[in-house]
Amino acid sequence: MIRDGRLGWLLAAAVLVMLALKALLVTSVVAGTVEDIATDALAGDGLTAVRFVAVDGVGGIGGDGVDVLLEGPSADATAAIAVVGGRDEIANVTYRSTDNGDADGADAVAPDSDLESGPDLESGPDLESGPELDTGPDLETGPDTDSEVEPDVAPSLVEVTIDDEAVVVTGVVVDDAARAAVLAETTARFGAANVTDRLTTGTVASEGGTIIINGAAETTTRKSEWLELADAIAAGQGFAVVDQVEVVSVVDLLNELFAREPVEFDAKRSEIRPESTATLGAAAAVINESPGAIRLLVVGHTDSDGEAAANRTLSAARAEAVVAYLVDQGGVDPERLAAEGRGESELLVTPETSAEDKQRNRRIEWEQLQ
Repeated sequence: MIRDGRLGWLLAAAVLVMLALKALLVTSVVAGTVEDIATDALAGDGLTAVRFVAVDGVGGIGGDGVDVLLEGPSADATAAIAVVGGRDEIANVTYRSTDNGDADGADAVAPDSDLESGPDLESGPDLESGPELDTGPDLETGPDTDSEVEPDVAPSLVEVTIDDEAVVVTGVVVDDAARAAVLAETTARFGAANVTDRLTTGTVASEGGTIIINGAAETTTRKSEWLELADAIAAGQGFAVVDQVEVVSVVDLLNELFAREPVEFDAKRSEIRPESTATLGAAAAVINESPGAIRLLVVGHTDSDGEAAANRTLSAARAEAVVAYLVDQGGVDPERLAAEGRGESELLVTPETSAEDKQRNRRIEWEQLQ
């Protein structure tokens, strides 16, 4: 009977040792693979200050992915959670800031896990006398996590980038309900076909957050419409709004285009040079994509050669040649365009000391009609 009892203790101890070794092996293998995945994802997003700390033990390895712990500057928290949490292999991401008072964040490890040293096999169960199973580790309830301090997490962050009617929504929110609410507001205003959804859920604070709205609006009215969307999302989620929308009018876009790639004319002539047709094609696209209520004035200018009256007539002919090309070749509504010649009255370069100076003064500019 004594020998049978002793054998039973030995078998129980062997089972515990095998379980500990299996946990160590599984956790180490998975941790190595997940660390490579997380590190590559962070590096690909330029988050070199954030480091992978650990897989959250065997309990953090589930059928839906792996729970991991990252640490780094608090400013990188949202981006790191998004890029690592977006991987299919990873289920949950906990982020620990290293600039909130920790003396040495690099030495911190995931709560209740020690992946480097593993279970203490040397000081484990006493194989001679048999383990005290009644007072051993509580395998059903696991470690006591009630007393753990919840790690700091970043607030939600949503960024809506608008390019005309094409909208991209990125960022991280607390749950699927918040994500659905943000996307519902966006698609209601722009249409589901025009919205690209890159919004994810992750480990972020349950309250507060920020929505950033950015893009290049063609009018202040269009910008106001975009800010109404941001305000609607903010009101529903308790977010603060950050306005990064710039107003860039169609007139500004056209003048930038013509300054970069001028429409050129020969001296004393109004015929457009063939190499300038590409610029006019791009101008037609800008005008056709802009709000139809905007009317534009094409203004022609000349150099200072010749009589002022003749130059005014020549510049008007050049402006009319541009209008004709845009209507006939670019499909622009003629009701949106008008032409005017100002001759040599508004020289860009004065005095004109070279042929290049004169060529710069033979130009087309744009203004918005009231």
